[in-house]
Amino acid sequence: MTAGIALRFLHLTAVVVFLGDILVTAVWKWFADRSREPRVIAWAQRQVMLTDRYLLIPSVAVLVVSGYASARLLGIAVWTTPTYAAAQVLFILSGLVWSRVLRPVQLRQLALAEGIGPDQAVPPEYFALARRWLGWGLVALALPFGSLFLMVYH
Repeated sequence: MTAGIALRFLHLTAVVVFLGDILVTAVWKWFADRSREPRVIAWAQRQVMLTDRYLLIPSVAVLVVSGYASARLLGIAVWTTPTYAAAQVLFILSGLVWSRVLRPVQLRQLALAEGIGPDQAVPPEYFALARRWLGWGLVALALPFGSLFLMVYH
């Protein structure tokens, strides 16, 4: 196996993990929130944090390293080729949305969910944050799918 094939395999695997994690997490979190069951919601919030730590963040690292290594190996100028540059900008914007909006919302939702007593309802603030998370989450999902399209298109 050549280095190019190994890097491409790593990169594509990371794409699948990255996009799959974002999409699947959004779907089951949405269903958990719709249940309005405090225990289900708290469990789902903990899982969001776990999948971010063990799937999302490592897949981002692999994407960046394997992508730039592949580009270097193939002699591709990623910042001066318009489609590659645009793909990177979309990917970076997705990371900014996650780190500046989604992650803080997730942390607040987790604190709220874990603070719900056995006979208490989920507070309205949680659901307001859930709407914000879903809206920005769709943005954070569309951006890397746009990046993927540009990478495949080129």
